[in-house]
Amino acid sequence: MDELKIYYVYQYLRQYTSANAPAGSPYYTGKGNDRRAFDNRHSVPVPKDRDRIVFVAESMNEADAFQLEMLLISLHGRKDIGTGILGNRTDGGEGASGHVHTDETIEKCRQAKIGTKHTEASK
Repeated sequence: MDELKIYYVYQYLRQYTSANAPAGSPYYTGKGNDRRAFDNRHSVPVPKDRDRIVFVAESMNEADAFQLEMLLISLHGRKDIGTGILGNRTDGGEGASGHVHTDETIEKCRQAKIGTKHTEASK
């Protein structure tokens, strides 16, 4: 883990009340540095209204940021496993900081998302 970088923990907040949770509650929790919270390469959409991106803690080392991310995901629970309201697909605490995807990988992910949208729209 890179102790020299400064990390933060952030949450994306719901704009509207859903069947799962009220407006203003988090729908995603993450750990990042630099512009990660604003990066569109997530499994969930980044809020268009930047006021719905909340920085829970900043100026952290990576180990502490991972710990807080895991705590918040545990507290709010995950929709995919029926424990809560977050769209996170893991319990947090993992990831490759600074990993750079190849152009080929980025294109494959983009194509996969396009295919998923077309599949969901036809349901």
